[in-house]
Amino acid sequence: MKSFVAVFDCAPLGVLPWMEAAAKAGGLTLVQQDDVGKWLSEDPEFRKAIMAPNIKSFSNPDPSLTPYYLKVLETKVPEPKVALHGWGWLVFAEKVDLCILDYAGLEQQRKKSVEGVAQKKMDDEFFKVKSYLFAEAKKRLPADRILQLQGFSSEKEKQELAVQFVQKLSR
Repeated sequence: MKSFVAVFDCAPLGVLPWMEAAAKAGGLTLVQQDDVGKWLSEDPEFRKAIMAPNIKSFSNPDPSLTPYYLKVLETKVPEPKVALHGWGWLVFAEKVDLCILDYAGLEQQRKKSVEGVAQKKMDDEFFKVKSYLFAEAKKRLPADRILQLQGFSSEKEKQELAVQFVQKLSR
């Protein structure tokens, strides 16, 4: 089991500069979701499990897959202090010490004009997903261990806030 676990997310975007800076500031090894996916795909048992009829969605983490995620984390990332990219780790990780949620990716999706989709529907979906992610974080952590970065913050501000938050809680 890891001695310190941070979860960083900015769905549906990949690793961002604030994640890299915050991980470095806290002495955490940043584990990218793309790498985890590659490692999992190499496990024939995982490939079999992901195709099981009980797995309803590839976009929402299914708790039955937890053992595979934990195994790959322990075997591929020996470092004790990690920053895990992707909100799914709120389901899969044995423990979580802090979580940083950045809604900029969702905000970008919301602002894209989608032909035939009313703006109200896009707004409703944005707030639904944002609320869901925060609720998942609150299941695992007290509010003072969750940082929500606002979509309107500059990248520099996000980086400063994330670094300060990780430094404060990773000591």
